[in-house]
Amino acid sequence: MSIRRIYFNDEDYKILQNLKSQQPFKKLTNLDIFSLSLVYGQKAGFRTPLHGHKSSRINEKTIERSNAKYLMMAAAVDEYGSLNFLSDENDFIQISEEYAKTGISLLEKDYMENPNKFIEKLELEALEYYDKYIEE
Repeated sequence: MSIRRIYFNDEDYKILQNLKSQQPFKKLTNLDIFSLSLVYGQKAGFRTPLHGHKSSRINEKTIERSNAKYLMMAAAVDEYGSLNFLSDENDFIQISEEYAKTGISLLEKDYMENPNKFIEKLELEALEYYDKYIEE
């Protein structure tokens, strides 16, 4: 399956660049931060369409070589309760982009509110997620 590129609005890309200049994000890739943003957006429970100028920031080969593709597919399946969305990669990528659009500003807000406790909070949220979805 060939996957198209992932896009960011210009303002969201500025947030991504700002996060990448901060610890603990310095060693993360654009795809890593996109994945975190997707999860934040999905946890918030709503998607935000991309408007205005948007640019490709993550290429097809990077997506294909990562587990993020499966996270993106899972977000679509979770939202619609069906595997039908997986047949059209544009559908599940758009869903992921819109969750990430919602999530990137929430991710930045969480980090900026208390940078020293951010990792601890992220660990607790990961445990809550595990308890809710994996341990069911």
